[in-house]
Amino acid sequence: MTATDVDPWESSTLADCRKLATEMIGRQTQFDEAFFICDLHDVEYKCRLWRQSMPGIVPYYAVKSNPDPLLCRVLFTNGVKFDCSNQREIKFVLENVPGAKGSDMVISNTAKCVKDIAFSFEIGATLMTVDSVEELVKIVPFRERARILIRLQSSERTSEITFNRKFGADNDTILKILIKCKELDLNVVGTHFHVGLGFVSPLIYDESIELSRAVFDIAKEMGFTMNILNIGGSFPGGVRRRKQFSEVAAVVQRSLERNFPTGCGVTVIAEPGQFFSTSAWILCTKVVAVKDTSIDKTHNPGAASDLRARLSRMQRRHLKLNKLGESHSQEEVADAAVGGIVAKEHHVVLARNVFLNESRSNVIPRAALPYLDLHFYRVGKDEEIPDIGDGGTDSKTVLWGATCNPIDHILEWGHLVDFKCNEWILIDNMGTYSRAFQCGFNGFGIPPVHYIGHGARKEA
Repeated sequence: MTATDVDPWESSTLADCRKLATEMIGRQTQFDEAFFICDLHDVEYKCRLWRQSMPGIVPYYAVKSNPDPLLCRVLFTNGVKFDCSNQREIKFVLENVPGAKGSDMVISNTAKCVKDIAFSFEIGATLMTVDSVEELVKIVPFRERARILIRLQSSERTSEITFNRKFGADNDTILKILIKCKELDLNVVGTHFHVGLGFVSPLIYDESIELSRAVFDIAKEMGFTMNILNIGGSFPGGVRRRKQFSEVAAVVQRSLERNFPTGCGVTVIAEPGQFFSTSAWILCTKVVAVKDTSIDKTHNPGAASDLRARLSRMQRRHLKLNKLGESHSQEEVADAAVGGIVAKEHHVVLARNVFLNESRSNVIPRAALPYLDLHFYRVGKDEEIPDIGDGGTDSKTVLWGATCNPIDHILEWGHLVDFKCNEWILIDNMGTYSRAFQCGFNGFGIPPVHYIGHGARKEA
């Protein structure tokens, strides 16, 4: 990311959170538990940014990304509705967001329990997604009120995590669903798609909207009047992702102008989760232990190809010390590998193991961790801990959760970082799938939340 990718507002949010964390820790010398800071000003700003960048598109916040009561209240006050998956999420909204009703929700899970469907209709949440003929049978008892969205297999050609294997109807299934809805007298009102996670090209939104247009046309020929287009989620919302979001918004707006122009009678909705939750949250963690260990990476002789690889690594290291270069060419290294003249490579790596009072088995996101672009800062200092990549093969810093789980590995830096026991570290972009996964594993508890902004309060 370049400096131009950083949203000035989000940079301000980070500064405010770092200031509060410094003050809190300074006041409490025995403060040992990890804690969150949530800046509600950032949430309100994201609502304004959405209205500015996605005019006319109604956002339904994906509750699963961060089911925080105060966050959801701020969103609802700013015109955001809710994407829920089941009865528990529906009840969460009804119990924690004053004024929210079933009509403010879309039920987007395509594999719903019968009791969840019944409860949805009981409280007036009648808009729901399907991607199979089998799911339609569960909805038949409520056919008079049901409004059905067909979830499509969207374009995911540049996404790192794709959903199409688990969710979405292919072309044949889409036709079967439409035919079955005719037979069962069910009301199909639109389409739904999700482009996956970690995508590179925003054009996948355009391709998915074009696919939706084709399904709308087929449905019209079959006698359906479809009037809702759900363009799903995955909208970038982290610090340093403003430019990417702007690119996505531009693609979406141009595609809608071509395929669903203003005045065509179609309401466009979306299901942003990480967009609203990611950047407003910072996790404050304490270094509870630092341990340096040596790892002996001695390699025994192997096949010529293995030797070639080892010698190539050796050459890169020696070039840095100006000890190779002139006396050994690439050809000579290759010849030596083929001849098998190197018997053993003895290599020792110094690993600095740093343990935090939080865990990848608790609030540090598991599967989503590689896609959140987390940055680390020292509390009380205007200093980011740099990720300079591979600073050499002789040392590294390994960040662990301090649980007893041997695979509670957070990340590695390819260089030594001078962490000290009892110092505090801030981790940004921690709003998505952090509180949602918290479980208090291994006695580490549930981090409290300290809020900044309108209506802010501390919640245990």
